[in-house]
Amino acid sequence: MDRPIVLLLTDEPRIASAIGLLLLDWGYDGRGSASPWDIDRSVRVAAILVDLLTARTEQALDRAMMVRERLGHSVPILIQSNGARGEAIAAAGERVTILAKPVDPARIRAWLSADGRL
Repeated sequence: MDRPIVLLLTDEPRIASAIGLLLLDWGYDGRGSASPWDIDRSVRVAAILVDLLTARTEQALDRAMMVRERLGHSVPILIQSNGARGEAIAAAGERVTILAKPVDPARIRAWLSADGRL
């Protein structure tokens, strides 16, 4: 069975493992990536989840947008942030959701089920 692919951008292997297990349980194929250049452009990605411990929300958004551009289509993006400021949220644009940490996994699942909308 083909599972929808969710790309994980994170700088913490434990977070990638935990989110990856949740995604598998929910019927998704979670794939990690440390760089936009690691992305296989031939793979159809359903969503991008971003959880970067060392980056600010703006940097996380920039990386996610680079990945989206590389993929070539408007993939929904969810950024889990330690301190999302209003400017970052306003600048996020189409199909980008920024949630303050800690994020309840049920919200992530609802977001995925709703094709990137909360």
